[in-house]
Formats: sequence, structure tokens, C-alpha cells
Amino acid sequence: MPAWFVSEPRANEVLRVDTEEAVILLERIEEKMFGGDSSITVEGTTSLRLIAQGKPEAICSELERRRRALPSPGWATLPVGTYALANPELQQWLGAYRGAQWEVYWTDQDMPTQPLQERVRVLEGDEVAGVRSFLLRSNPMSEAFEQFDVYRWYGIHDDGHLASVVGAVDDTVGTNLSGLGTDPKLRGRGFAGALMAGVVAAERTRNEIVHFSMWSFNDRARRVYERIGFICESRMETVTPHPVQVKNWATGEMNEV
Repeated sequence: MPAWFVSEPRANEVLRVDTEEAVILLERIEEKMFGGDSSITVEGTTSLRLIAQGKPEAICSELERRRRALPSPGWATLPVGTYALANPELQQWLGAYRGAQWEVYWTDQDMPTQPLQERVRVLEGDEVAGVRSFLLRSNPMSEAFEQFDVYRWYGIHDDGHLASVVGAVDDTVGTNLSGLGTDPKLRGRGFAGALMAGVVAAERTRNEIVHFSMWSFNDRARRVYERIGFICESRMETVTPHPVQVKNWATGEMNEV
């Protein structure tokens, strides 16, 4: 696993396991992640989140040794295959519902220059105000809506109109990207790849690592990311006591994933 996954100790940690085969964090998080006006909602959960990386067998072994002394998490993020290896008691502790799978991508290198990349620039003023309505058309289930104003928004234009946008924000790892959206009428023309390559070049002047995650069912996006050189670090799944629902910000509906 990459060294950047093991961050400095956090004040809200309940458990940290750090071995050569597994890294596990159990931490307290803000209640709003599990309710209210949130992009992702899990009803009736606690405010504990479990994040694990490494070998599924090692993760199961470490959790089984410790779970009896710990409260159950309201949200667990595990490498695909971990839950299937867990014994019934550990599965019950983790939760009964397995949500959609997603993938973690990252890079610590600039991308090869892409066609159209010279058009990428930081959006300012009224352009940023227009990003929200653009995303409602191009990526209405993005988590970026929830904290829209914290992002540095980048865009690429076609004939004076936005073709693709993405947001960037500093975190404990480096730069996290979210809210990638491309005009549905312009998909397949290279705008998203050019934008991502340009943003990596810009953001690596301030942070060494650029990373993000995506739902595994988004095959079109995966092809773009892997074509321009992002590394797929792991494929993850979410385990919770209750179904996970993701908000469609265009309709206001919550969709189960």
C-alpha cells in the first residue's frame, strides 16, 4: 500500500492498526455524514467510521482480535473480498449491508500532455457560480455539492462554453479531486482527460500527491483515468448496518447504491 495512506495520528482515532499487511483506522466523525443534507446517508448509524487497506486476510485477523472491545462502526470501507472472508460474528459487527464498490486512484507524477490540455484553467467569479448548475446536468450525484465552496474549481471550454469541470481541495494526503463533470453532448472528445492532466500539473505545484475515488460502475471514467496514467490503488466496498443512499442533487431524491 502507498505510504501516504498512513497519515499522522488523528485526535478522533478510536483504533489504529499499522502493520506491513494491514492499515486500519476506526475514527469518530461528524454526525452529519450519516444524515441531514448530506450527499451520502446511512440511517440510524453511529458516528464511527472504519477504513482499512491491505490484505483482506490480515484485516480480518486484526479486526477479529479487537472487535469485542470496540463499538460497531456505522460505516466501514474495506478492500473488496474482505467481508466475504470474515466469519459471521465479524460480519455482524461490521454490518449487514454491502453497498456499491468503488476505486481509489492516485498519482505522484505529472500526466503525459493531452490534446486540449492548454485550455485548462482555474475558474473565477461568475464562472464558479455557473459550475453548480453545470454539475446538476453532468454529475448530479457528486459529493462535491455538499462542500462546494471549499474547492478550487478548474474548467476546460469548447467554443466559449464549459465542456468539463473538476474541483480540487487540500487534505491530509495531498490534493483530493471531486466533482468531475463533462457536458453530456461533448463526452468522448477528450475534454475530461485533458482537464484531469492539466489539473494534476497545476496541483502538483502545491501537493505531491493527487488522489480521488470513483464508483466502480463508472466504466467510462475508469477508461479515461487509466488511459492518462492514474494508478488504481485498490477496489473498495462499503459495509453498513443499513442501506447506503446517495443524493441526486438535481432531483433531491436519495438513490440506494
